[in-house]
Amino acid sequence: MFNKYAYLEMLEILFVVLISAGVLVGIISLLVKVFGKKRHQPVNATPQNNNANKTDSYNPKVFYAKVDRIHNRYTSHGIPVHKHAISNSLRDNVPYPCISSWEYETLTGEKEPALKGYIPKIDSLIHDYSTNYFLRDVTGSFVNDDCYGVQTEKDKAQYWQNFIKKMALNENRMAQAYLACDWQILGRELFVTKQDTEYYKELYEKDLFMDANNGDPYAQHAIGRWFYHLKYSARTDWLQQASDQGLGDAILDLQSAKRLTETSDGKLIPASTTISNEEQFANWSKIAESNNGITVPYYQYQVGRVYIYGDADYKIHQDHRTALYWLNLASQNGSKSARQELEGFEEKRQESLANRIY
Repeated sequence: MFNKYAYLEMLEILFVVLISAGVLVGIISLLVKVFGKKRHQPVNATPQNNNANKTDSYNPKVFYAKVDRIHNRYTSHGIPVHKHAISNSLRDNVPYPCISSWEYETLTGEKEPALKGYIPKIDSLIHDYSTNYFLRDVTGSFVNDDCYGVQTEKDKAQYWQNFIKKMALNENRMAQAYLACDWQILGRELFVTKQDTEYYKELYEKDLFMDANNGDPYAQHAIGRWFYHLKYSARTDWLQQASDQGLGDAILDLQSAKRLTETSDGKLIPASTTISNEEQFANWSKIAESNNGITVPYYQYQVGRVYIYGDADYKIHQDHRTALYWLNLASQNGSKSARQELEGFEEKRQESLANRIY
């Protein structure tokens, strides 16, 4: 028998279920919209620019138009510019376009990379930019003071001065010692005032000596490298202490220091003894073994390269196992040359295996 009330009750239940399902679907859709796009982003992802895929790096037409624009900016003032140096510096995210291969290598070279914070190279860059060293006209002479490029070079010098100051704020001992060293050394009066040096000397010198005396190899190395107002023997002693603690860059500077000797009147002259090829290779190996320093990957690569081919001058026989150890270590530490050497070695090994098979 048909029950009208039971039928109405069923319709009412069905209606509630449908409404609940609709609400649930709406909630799910909203959640997908809110969280769906973020699901594949890293935790620290930053908002992306809508034109992120239209940057110079990904648009060859725009990229090379920028290279041409920079090239023309310099050549219009009679300054020879290498396009490949401009494009390499833009592609490798160098802070500014380089106008020559020399300038590009000075910034990115593996031996003393300025971009990795090698202070002596940065000091050289600041000096070169301050004296327009990289800017010459078509005759090889320096450009005039009113040339557009001169101001560009001054801006570059300022960039590296700020770079060092930021390193010093981040407790980089070498940067602190550099800022606090004698302002008249090596022509620094071109770009550093006496007042600046006095300020940084007051700020950093006391702490540097305190940490060096407490055994900090980075402070010891910094004092030995930059405090020219000290006696040469005292600076060498600081370098020796840092070197004995296995700081690769200090080992390198100590070797350079030993090539000079101090006379009774304080003058520096070349040391009477010379370093043999075997001693030079032993020094390279010591730096490589330290595995601690900006210049270390370069010397790890050099040691590996000597072993991969053998070298009679260094009295080193070919040893592929040792070579691969050093080249792999150098590659892991960021040496592009070591990585290329390993790739070439692997290609030769594959060719050798193929020849054996056939």
